[in-house]
Amino acid sequence: MNQRERRRIYSLQNKDPINILKSRIDVSMDNLQKRKTLNSELPQLIQNKMQMVNYTASMQLQQKTKYEQLSLKILKEPYRALNIKQRMITNHFTLQQKIQDTIAYDCIKHILSNTDNTIIKGQVILPVQNEQQYTIPVSRQGSRVVKYDHYGLVFGGHSHRENIEIHAISLLNGQWKRKQEFCQSQIEQLKLRQILNPNLRLGCYFSLNIDENKTIYAFGGEKNTNSRRTTNMVTKISLEDDRLEWQQYQTSIGCRRNHSGIYSHNHLIIIGGLDDSELNTKFYNDFQMINLINMNCTQFYPKFYSKQVIQNDHPFQLGIAYHSATLVGNPYLRMNYDFTSNTKKEEQVDQLFTKEGIYIFGGKDSEDNLYNELYQLIIDTYPSVLQIVETLGQRPSGRRSHSMNYDEKISALLLFGGTNEMECFGDLHLLFLKNYTWQKVQLQGYLEYPFRYEHCSVYNEDKLFIFGGLSQNGFLMYNPIQIQIKFKTILNIHFKHMQINKVCCFGAGYVGGPTMAVMASKCPKQTFVVYDINELQINKWNNKQYPVYEKNLDEYINQTLDNNLIFTCDIDIALKDCDIAFLAVNTPSKKYGLGAESSLDISYIDSCLQEIKKYPLTKKLILVEKSTVPIKTCDYINAVLKDKNICVLSNPEFLAEGTAIQDLLNPDRVIIGGTIEYAQQLASLYQQWVPKEKIIFTNIYSAELSKIVANSFLAQRVSSINSISIICDKIGADVNEISQCVGSDSRIGNKFLKTSVGFGGSCLKKDLLCLIYLCESLQLDEVAQYWRQVYLLNEFQKQRFYNLIITSMFNSLRNKIIVILGVTFKANTNDTRESASLMIIQKLQEEQAILRIYDPQGKIDKLEQYQSLDGIFQGASAIVILTEWEEFTKIDYAQAYNQMAKPSYCFDGRNLLQGDIMKSLGFLYYGLGRI
Repeated sequence: MNQRERRRIYSLQNKDPINILKSRIDVSMDNLQKRKTLNSELPQLIQNKMQMVNYTASMQLQQKTKYEQLSLKILKEPYRALNIKQRMITNHFTLQQKIQDTIAYDCIKHILSNTDNTIIKGQVILPVQNEQQYTIPVSRQGSRVVKYDHYGLVFGGHSHRENIEIHAISLLNGQWKRKQEFCQSQIEQLKLRQILNPNLRLGCYFSLNIDENKTIYAFGGEKNTNSRRTTNMVTKISLEDDRLEWQQYQTSIGCRRNHSGIYSHNHLIIIGGLDDSELNTKFYNDFQMINLINMNCTQFYPKFYSKQVIQNDHPFQLGIAYHSATLVGNPYLRMNYDFTSNTKKEEQVDQLFTKEGIYIFGGKDSEDNLYNELYQLIIDTYPSVLQIVETLGQRPSGRRSHSMNYDEKISALLLFGGTNEMECFGDLHLLFLKNYTWQKVQLQGYLEYPFRYEHCSVYNEDKLFIFGGLSQNGFLMYNPIQIQIKFKTILNIHFKHMQINKVCCFGAGYVGGPTMAVMASKCPKQTFVVYDINELQINKWNNKQYPVYEKNLDEYINQTLDNNLIFTCDIDIALKDCDIAFLAVNTPSKKYGLGAESSLDISYIDSCLQEIKKYPLTKKLILVEKSTVPIKTCDYINAVLKDKNICVLSNPEFLAEGTAIQDLLNPDRVIIGGTIEYAQQLASLYQQWVPKEKIIFTNIYSAELSKIVANSFLAQRVSSINSISIICDKIGADVNEISQCVGSDSRIGNKFLKTSVGFGGSCLKKDLLCLIYLCESLQLDEVAQYWRQVYLLNEFQKQRFYNLIITSMFNSLRNKIIVILGVTFKANTNDTRESASLMIIQKLQEEQAILRIYDPQGKIDKLEQYQSLDGIFQGASAIVILTEWEEFTKIDYAQAYNQMAKPSYCFDGRNLLQGDIMKSLGFLYYGLGRI
């Protein structure tokens, strides 16, 4: 034993803290008496001892008490002297490990107290197995596992070969139990009994639980027999004292599989499941309770708790299977408490809701809908109550056949794997119950192995063990995997953060209005002001006659307007005591002078800067570029406002019109460029609902350029697939099939691979031309030519579609009625800026055609439009589809054909309709890149 270890033991005996001094000099009084101390050493020894005394006096009472208890425990341990100078305490290292575990637990609690500054990483490991020493089970799906001491007992499962019902995997190293151990003779006897009576098998897709006496209970599932029928039997398994008892009991509830079963105080709580033994699959929406003493079954009816009110009108019915459920805490299922008397007292109702209960996530219902809601079933009330848990962070996507475990040490749910029928997941998510925040674990190591569903998993300490299941391609998984979870604190640079109380936004358009509405709903402690000089625009927002159309926008406006969201034309209301100001005004392509039709016009930005320049700011203002701006606009802003106390950041928006609200709620990334101190101030707003790993900090020039490059890449994809549609028209291929084949490549993806009459909108064309102008300004002619071809191909596609209309109708459109369906540049928006329909309509008007125009949301100034489809097809010669509104797919085209002049044409600029059906109705149908 070295001096440091000896001093640690003596310090415990003297009730001093452990490891409080890094000095290797032994200053214990016992050692001072034993050795001859030189006079030159005494001052240093006394100083070290005084440091120990002072440190001990400053310790917190809780820590001191803990170490005193540990010291007393050590003093009670026997010891033996190895020699005169050295002593060894029996079990010292075991106790020391316990002390380290306690300290590690305190560190984890400290880390989890601020999850925003914590990165969670998971190391995927393949435990080494030796087939000569271990009993390794065959690959299987639908097996279940239960934690038994330091082992995970794996039961049942479906495979292509015969298998023994029980296998044990070590929760310390992931190795299977040795062949000669663990009830081997009893397992062999059970196997013989199962061969004679297949009904004794647990099968697969059952639920598995263990009680406080280590008795295991399995319920339901599908038998591994030729008939593959589901069952409603309870199997009781006892493994104590190296004996194996296997008993089965019939119950009165419906046969089912892929349900969830939870044990609580001698009862099994059964939730959901399905039965596909018969011709029609039945999904159960009941909640059943099985008394494990007498096997009596009782159905109970939870009430739904929503918006601070117990919904007593009808019992809640969940009706899902393939979900996961986990018990948190040790609640008792009450059957005799009158809960209805408290329904009107919200304070008493809220007191009944704790973190304890049964948490349910995911699953699939009878209509193949996948769930990603988290339900909490509170069972210690009467009647029991079920509520949807409101969570923060990035919630896992809807899935089925996943697994969920609970870590009591950090109070978190661990969600792993699953499938959404299209892909198999290999991700791991943690939900911290302290603040109901989701956090995704960053996996490293053997990343090709985690992707699986229909598996089983068990959690022990900081390790998650996963066995069996199916892969992405439907193959049975053989290798068990172990995921080691580690917490890492982010060492942020600490600045003196100012408190953000007020945020304003210049511009009440497509960006400013929706962005501030969502931010106000997610940041209720801050005030958000939207400022615009257009009084008509502001009045529309305040009167809830929104100038922009976005799905679910009204929900967020109603929630925040007149609470912490204000629309105003008063600059004083906007800038007084403002901490952050967004610039979200329009920056269209320049229409005049140098750079016309290419460069961005920042005259509206300049107007905002003049307003800020005139206003007497009383505090530092963080000015944020939200609009798309030319590169180095930040330098121009600093030059204009050089006398003002400001800091300029770039935070470009990446909203897609039609899905802007969803893009704000779940952004792919949030880019903030500029000085890190103030960038973190802005990030603190987003971090109230956006996972921190999605927030990217860059320099300010990179942030300005990123928006232009992103939209140019999207424009490039549209032009690329449009160019392929031209080839398809020449050779008779189908561009939709080409898109499917190419988009299935994970390196390419399937987004923006739908051919059309050409891209439009306020962003793609404008930003693409801005990139071209930037390249030309930097004398990068070859680069500019490359991107200009993307633009030119888009213009050619619009002209090509117009030529298709003219030539197909024999260049004779005068006085013919043409129905135009759609004027917006895309569906689910009312924006017509740079829409391809504008060019088509203008060309058709030049041909003196009679146009009947309809769009559910879009309006074109000085152009008469139909308000509905009533009578629009009467006497028309052609239908031209220019926007992919879903409404256009539901039109009765057979009836429309009967009302139209003959021959009847249909020009589908979005490939929205099925060409063979349209042709069978009698239409002369023309799509893009289709046979």
